Amino acid sequence: MSERSVDPFLPEPPRELPADDYIQRMHMRQTELWRGMLDTVEPLQRYKVNGEVLTADDTQQNGVKWGAPTGGTGGGATGPTGATGATGPTGATGAGVAGPAGATGPTGPTGGTGPSGRFYIGLTAPAGPVPGDAWWKSDNAQTYIYYNDGTSSQWVSFIGAAGPAGGDVALIATVTTAGAQTTVAFAAIPATFKHLAIRYTARDTNTGGTGDFAMHMKLNGDAVAANYDTSQIDYGSASTAQATVLAPTVNGGGIGNVPGTVGSANATAGGVIEILDYTGAHSKIITAHNHRFYGSTRLKSQWGYIYFPTAVISSIVFSTTGTAFANGFTFSLYGYR
Repeated sequence: MSERSVDPFLPEPPRELPADDYIQRMHMRQTELWRGMLDTVEPLQRYKVNGEVLTADDTQQNGVKWGAPTGGTGGGATGPTGATGATGPTGATGAGVAGPAGATGPTGPTGGTGPSGRFYIGLTAPAGPVPGDAWWKSDNAQTYIYYNDGTSSQWVSFIGAAGPAGGDVALIATVTTAGAQTTVAFAAIPATFKHLAIRYTARDTNTGGTGDFAMHMKLNGDAVAANYDTSQIDYGSASTAQATVLAPTVNGGGIGNVPGTVGSANATAGGVIEILDYTGAHSKIITAHNHRFYGSTRLKSQWGYIYFPTAVISSIVFSTTGTAFANGFTFSLYGYR
């Protein structure tokens, strides 16, 4: 044994030792470590036991494992988390097969039945009509529909738009008064002409003391009296003409006179009204002349009428300040190219 080997606990180079002698030395070294007698634990040198090189961490005798004590957990701080890596490329779209179409949904419930339309045939207008009713007048083969223009209801001739051009003048529609109607209306007037003209005959059903009633014309459903301006000149049996002004109302401007039946059951009025350039983007100028008689009175009138708005004329409604228009008279609307 060398001089260093006098201390049995100092590391020595590997050498051959009997197994029992090595185990005894290891027990003594372990005891010193566990009791804290050494300030520094030196790593154990390797020893050869029965020709095999062993250490304190890898030494066994008769199947018993001898190992050095496990050291405590270090107290160092955890390092920062590394940056997130770049997103990888998007994978290819899957090649799944589209599923089959779903079954057709059930049919919804049937809606309620609408009100039944009424169609009348006869010489006179039916009583108690409601808007939408139709009437075929058997003496002139004309069909009418009961129409509400927003302020009143009346029978309107059931005539479609004018046909293709066949000349300078085309009949657009005709209304034959029936059922003591209070208004005569033309709706949905086509904007395919240059001028409009209305030719009419009329009588009022009024039997009161006044024999002459004003007739008003309302355009485009316009009930603003300030949008109308009218004036007239009357000629009678006397040689001097009389100028008068008929104030406009919610029913439009004055455009003629209609006699009642006072003094003559056959009292009648008639005339022609012309609406010039009714599609132009300007105020509308309207001229009219009117002839009438009742009893022994004979009158002729010239009318001037201005409608200030610039809209295209698409509807016309006539009304009387008397009671109603007598049956069997006509209002015909024409278009001039």
